Order: sequence, then structure tokens, then C-alpha cells
Amino acid sequence: MNLFRITSFLISILLVSLAAPVFAASAIQQMAGITLQLHHYPSDAEKATLRGIADNDSATAGERALATALMNMEHKVSGSDKRKLEALVKADGTPAAERTLAEVLLGINHKPSKADAEKLRPLADG
Repeated sequence: MNLFRITSFLISILLVSLAAPVFAASAIQQMAGITLQLHHYPSDAEKATLRGIADNDSATAGERALATALMNMEHKVSGSDKRKLEALVKADGTPAAERTLAEVLLGINHKPSKADAEKLRPLADG
């Protein structure tokens, strides 16, 4: 009986740990959600989320550039972040979601427009 409970417990832990990545929001989903709520610049909690994406070795180079640009944003994207996002938009191999988010971030002045929000919602919903 005890062996059965221990085995059941271990199997439960294994199944939960395997399913956990499925329930975690993707980097694009997280950034789109942050951008939808953006007013001038990200909050400290949002910056911590963005720092996690920017520092994540499994994130794509585009995701890291987007996270860094959004994290550094003050009213709009500027400087080297702007140049990196422009390059991301122009690159042939850029995934559609990354390109859309880059285009939106490049066009933001203080907060996303209604048209931007319509582009972001599908990305935020995954």
C-alpha cells in the first residue's frame, strides 16, 4: 500500500513537471501582454519579467532584442534598441510574431494605439 502511494506520488510529480512548460506563457505572449498594458514605460514587475526573457539563453535573439527594447522603453523605443528592432523587421527570417511585435514597438509613442492593440491581442492570447 505504501509503495503504491509513493509510486503514485512520484508519477504525479513527473506529470506535473512535464506539463508545466505547456502552461507557461511564451516570451512573445508575455511581451505582447506587457505592451498592451503599457503607459509610457513598463512597471518594475514587468521589467523583471522582461529581464528574465532577455537573459534567457533559450529565447531567440529576436525575443531577447524585443525584451531589451521594451525594458528600456521610455515613451518610445530609441537608440540602439530602435536600430535592432528595425533590423528585426527587415530580416527575411524573422518569425511573424516577432516582426509584428517589433513593428508595434517601433510605432509606440507613450502607449499602443487601438490598431496596435488589435495586432497584439492574438499574440498575447497565444
